[in-house]
Amino acid sequence: MTARSSDLPEPKRKRGDTAFTVPTYRRIADDLRQKVGSGIIATGMMLPGRRDLAVEYGVSVPTIERAVSDLIADGTLRVDQRRGTFAGVVPESERLRLGGGRPAAPTRSEGITIGIVARLPYEVSEVEAAKEGAYTIIGGLERGLAATGGRSEFLNLWSATEERFFRAEDHDRLAAAGVDAVIAVYSLQHRDYPALMRAVERSKVPLIIVNEDKVSPPLLSVYHDHTDAAYQAANHLLAQGCERLTFFSARTASWVESRLEGVRRAVRDAGLPGDAVIDRVNRSSVESDGDVYDATHNGYAWAQETLERDSSLLFCDRCGVVAANDFMAFGFLRAASERGCEVSRDYVIVGFDDDYGARHHGLSSMRPPLEELGEEAVRMAIQWATDPLSARRVTLHADLIARSSSRFQPQPVRPR
Repeated sequence: MTARSSDLPEPKRKRGDTAFTVPTYRRIADDLRQKVGSGIIATGMMLPGRRDLAVEYGVSVPTIERAVSDLIADGTLRVDQRRGTFAGVVPESERLRLGGGRPAAPTRSEGITIGIVARLPYEVSEVEAAKEGAYTIIGGLERGLAATGGRSEFLNLWSATEERFFRAEDHDRLAAAGVDAVIAVYSLQHRDYPALMRAVERSKVPLIIVNEDKVSPPLLSVYHDHTDAAYQAANHLLAQGCERLTFFSARTASWVESRLEGVRRAVRDAGLPGDAVIDRVNRSSVESDGDVYDATHNGYAWAQETLERDSSLLFCDRCGVVAANDFMAFGFLRAASERGCEVSRDYVIVGFDDDYGARHHGLSSMRPPLEELGEEAVRMAIQWATDPLSARRVTLHADLIARSSSRFQPQPVRPR
């Protein structure tokens, strides 16, 4: 028997429910565990397809895949490759942890209006859109909002002639227009935060900032953990046998320093000395709000300078490199190749962001949860529209996409 949406009634949320403090896929996994454990989804019953579940919960298919993978891993679900996914038995430890359980899907909020703010060029190519994570985040926002029955008001701050950012007067105008919450995607300057905080206090319309962790109340945030992502990347290279890691970045910024800290933690937890991390961050180049920066070109130039000063970086036994992002990694790969150093032979490397060129270069990368950032921001907005005492911050985690660049190739044995 196939479980249908109508077979899966969901209890209403209670005021003060803080379920939004954990990622969506985990809440969905807990909800499905609860339904399997309570018999709503009976043992042996086939689950709906992944797309059907995505529609039911108002999330993307990758989010459902992550939830289902967790359930398969602990035995709550089982897979028959020819037939589908079926309910198994909830482990006792999970049954006790869940207790009464909580629904993962948001309640429908008819009539809620969310202001979405971004800086997106009016005309972009497919490649340019792929490079701009804001498009993916906003797609997650809009899908999540559509699933709740709400609507959006989009404020595009893009200008071909000037740098424009979201400011307090913009928030005031959106609040006056009747939006219930505002979600800002890569469209703010830190220096405007104090005025924005006052605007939020005046209007009582919450402002949710996507992918920024250094946010103070009354501002809210949904972001992915840069330190944890770097910790995963470093552990991956350490598992390949690396005993020394170079952290490479052609500029500095708060997210760069967070990623460097993640690498240091991984090395420390592995029991290696502190000098096993080589800091190669160009701190003479500082990220500023809205500047135009060619990360590949500058990554190449900084790699040339770095390798010129210290050629031993790539002449060690099993050298590892963690690049601050994929485009800087592309520049590093080029500079290293010009010096006769071959990736997977002389060193291994991991980047960040899983940008469109990573597949072409065979670059292992940490993929940020962009769609989930959008989905979580909508959930937070809906929750705050009805319960101003909800969670103020949601932290998500990146996934490692392993490719050839982070695996040493076996070298042929030379005849004696």
